[in-house]
Amino acid sequence: MISQGVQRARIRETKSARIRYQDHLSREWLWYGAPCRWRGRVELEFLEVPFAALEHAGSGMHHERVEYWLNKLHGGYPIAPPVACRTERSTMYLHDGNHRFEALRRFLGEDDHEASRIRVGVLVPQPGYRFSYRDFGTYGTYVLTYNRKPATSATLVLTLESAWSMGEEQQLVLCGQEG
Repeated sequence: MISQGVQRARIRETKSARIRYQDHLSREWLWYGAPCRWRGRVELEFLEVPFAALEHAGSGMHHERVEYWLNKLHGGYPIAPPVACRTERSTMYLHDGNHRFEALRRFLGEDDHEASRIRVGVLVPQPGYRFSYRDFGTYGTYVLTYNRKPATSATLVLTLESAWSMGEEQQLVLCGQEG
């Protein structure tokens, strides 16, 4: 006799395993649908993440679009993995895929969707960039920002004066080169 909890886990694993993805569709969104200033500044890394880690963007929901994706899932057709960025709360904020998110939630079932894992295209910023939350008054979202902190003139002068007083070996270590 199989316990009800084990039986639910098997159903969940079966449903999650039946979901098919086409990564190239998410890559196309990054090229054609994402803000153009992201090009060359972010890459996609595909990961299996807990459904519970996804954070809906809170944008409008069109019932017909959710039904379209739900029919795709039930028919066994592949879908684009949702595209998300990591947040400071260790969640994944959806930039693309809110309707697929809702369809996946329904497809996996109300009781078991939180424990399921799904494939997500995670936006990975290039060095010097990061995603930061920005409130625009009527809505908020994560925007790609440049993370470089410019040195102040006082810091620069102090660094130059310190460098003049150092020997050549110490200057090389200061610049990240060891002699």
